[in-house]
Amino acid sequence: NMSLSSSSSKNNPIILVLGSEMQCFPWESTKTFHDIHVTRMPSIHSLLDLWERVSSSEKKTQTCYNLSNSSYVINPERNLPQTEKNFCKLKDGDGDTCNGALSDLLSGISNTERIIIGKKPASNDIMNLLNTSEVLTYWGHDSLMKFTSSGKVAKFSNETNCIIFDMGCNSGRLYTKGRFGSHGKVFSLISAGCPAVVSNLWKVSSGDCDILAMRLLNNIASCEKGKWLNDILKSSLKDHDETNMKLKGKRRGKKNIKLPFLNGSATICYGVPVVLKM
Repeated sequence: NMSLSSSSSKNNPIILVLGSEMQCFPWESTKTFHDIHVTRMPSIHSLLDLWERVSSSEKKTQTCYNLSNSSYVINPERNLPQTEKNFCKLKDGDGDTCNGALSDLLSGISNTERIIIGKKPASNDIMNLLNTSEVLTYWGHDSLMKFTSSGKVAKFSNETNCIIFDMGCNSGRLYTKGRFGSHGKVFSLISAGCPAVVSNLWKVSSGDCDILAMRLLNNIASCEKGKWLNDILKSSLKDHDETNMKLKGKRRGKKNIKLPFLNGSATICYGVPVVLKM
C-alpha cells in the first residue's frame, strides 16, 4: 500500500528505465517531472524483483524508513576537512542550519560503529551498516562501494533493506562497454536489495554537495508522520525555484547552493518510491 495522505502525492510515481544513451541526462530536473515522484531502475525485471523484495521483507511491514535507525560514514579518506566540520556542526547543533531533532539524534548515537568520521571503514563495517540500518549516509569522494565489493554486497543481499544517501561524485554514474549494458556501483546496491539510493550523476563541488546533504538530513528530521523521499529531495533542491534564483547577496543567504542547475541536477534517486520519517 503506497498511499500517503499528502496533497503532493496525487500523481502516480514514474520509474525511468533508460537506455545507455539516455541515462546520462538529468530528466528529473525537467519541468515535465516537477511535481511527480521519479526514480530510476536498470530494467523492468530488476524493478519487479526489488519491489517484491521490499514488499515481502520481514524487516518492514510498510515502505517507510526511520532516520532514528541511521548510520553515517563521513570523510573516510580524511581529504574533505570542511565536510567533516559541517557534519560535526549538525551533530553539535552549532549554527542556524541544524534541526534540533537531528542534533539530538546524532549526539545520542553513542555507538562509534554507527558514526564513522575521518576513518576508512573495513568492508565488514560497511556490510554491518547496510544490514542493521534503515538509513545510511555517506559523505566522501566517489561512492560508498569503494570500501567493499559488489560480490560481498550480493552475498548478504537477503539481509539488506537500507535507504542510502551516497553523496560522492559520480556515485550514480553508469558506464558502458561496447554492446554490453550499462553498469555502475549504484547497481550493486540496488541488486543487494536497497529500496532507494540517492546519488550523483557526475562530479559536483563539495560545498554544494554538503549543503544539499545537510538539507536532506534536516528535512527528514522534520518529518514526524512520514514524507516521500522524492518530496524531500525536491524541497532540498529548492534553489531551483525561480523566485529564490532572483534573490541576490545576503537575501539568498550563505547556505544556498551556488550552482543549483549544475550541481543540483546531478542528484537523482534509483530504486522504488519510499517514505522517510524521523
